[in-house]
Amino acid sequence: SKTAWRYDGAAWTSHDTRLLQNLTSLAVDPGDVNRVFALAVNGGVARALDGATFTQLAPGPLFEGTQGWLPQPVSPNWHGANNISFDARRDLWIAQGNEGVLYYDLGADNPETPAQPPRWRVRSLGIEEMVTHHIIVPKGGG
Repeated sequence: SKTAWRYDGAAWTSHDTRLLQNLTSLAVDPGDVNRVFALAVNGGVARALDGATFTQLAPGPLFEGTQGWLPQPVSPNWHGANNISFDARRDLWIAQGNEGVLYYDLGADNPETPAQPPRWRVRSLGIEEMVTHHIIVPKGGG
């Protein structure tokens, strides 16, 4: 399903994430509960700034090119993404099945729009095509 559900304390409401592939994970910004990132099974990313209205930022993963074989042209269906999480600095991490652990700095220089979508950095240096399933960020970690 491409639907995200939100509970407001009284009722559940459904929200279309605008992702091209099925939703695999959501990450809620610890500094702004209305800023939510949705991750598709293929690595596509969407974002809501009001907690409900999603805009697709990228149909699949785009890379900053931090390793020799990146950025590589790939089909949007080729990547397998499993989990998206915020750290204590409010940056994003993805566990996925081709480049391993991906990181995105949500700083002021990264506007995160469809015209300028997130460009992920590979954090699995030295381990090509590492498969990861979850990112666990300890409290205060980052």
